[in-house]
Amino acid sequence: MTAASGLIAGRFRLEGLLGSGGTASVFAATDTVLDRPVAIKLLHPHLSESELLRAAFLDEARRTAAVAHPGIVEVVDMGTFRDGEVTIAWIAQELLEGTTLAEHVLAHGPLGAAATRRVGDMILAALDAAHAGGLVHRDVSPANVLVRFEGATPVRATLLDFGLADAAGRTTRGDDVLRSSASAAAGVVGNAQYASPEQLRGEAVGVAGDLYQVGGLLYFALTGRAPFEGGDRDAVVRAQLHAPPPVASVRARGVSPALDRVLVRALLKDPADRFANAAEMRAALQA
Repeated sequence: MTAASGLIAGRFRLEGLLGSGGTASVFAATDTVLDRPVAIKLLHPHLSESELLRAAFLDEARRTAAVAHPGIVEVVDMGTFRDGEVTIAWIAQELLEGTTLAEHVLAHGPLGAAATRRVGDMILAALDAAHAGGLVHRDVSPANVLVRFEGATPVRATLLDFGLADAAGRTTRGDDVLRSSASAAAGVVGNAQYASPEQLRGEAVGVAGDLYQVGGLLYFALTGRAPFEGGDRDAVVRAQLHAPPPVASVRARGVSPALDRVLVRALLKDPADRFANAAEMRAALQA
């Protein structure tokens, strides 16, 4: 798997597993070339056997690297290395302090309104930069936002995982190469608890789809629950498509009517009824 030196790609000294998903595992590592700590993302070997899937995986790194912003994880380098008969694709990213919003809320409970607004402000600023570069993230969720706190105050929120990112107006159909490779279910891919109605219908997804997901993200931060829950994925999808937006103050204390209105507008079914862009939603959140 590694060279005689024990280094991945002849360069990275692994130091522990940070997490693993459907397409890749992420390790903490030291980059011995640049002498810096990194997070290295390795495409699962059974996927990396395919040249097409390796190319799709590395495209994620290129999409992320194209947007330079403090709220978007920095790509350090990318490439491939040989592991026996298999060529493994890798992406090296900056190693960030903190935990995902999902992990933080699970460990410490929901955030207050002020902390939630602050997280939303930072994520919307990152999305504004991505949208300006022509990218829609399409997978904004508590598991894809890394937060670092000082006391009860979030001082950094970083958007992770551009694996579903694409140009505005594209769909997330299951025939997209890497997106469907790790899923047994055909059709639309995405996190059903946070995906917009248009994404779940297999329609074109634009900026408004990301804003819908931010609304769901902030609802989770305030309440500790996804905006729509059910016994199975089909029930969640039906709720996303047909149920009215939930009101956060019903489940969480200290949520003002103004904050309720921001989240409900972001979670409206018709993209045209949501905020026009991330900057407009950010301004409403600040106000």
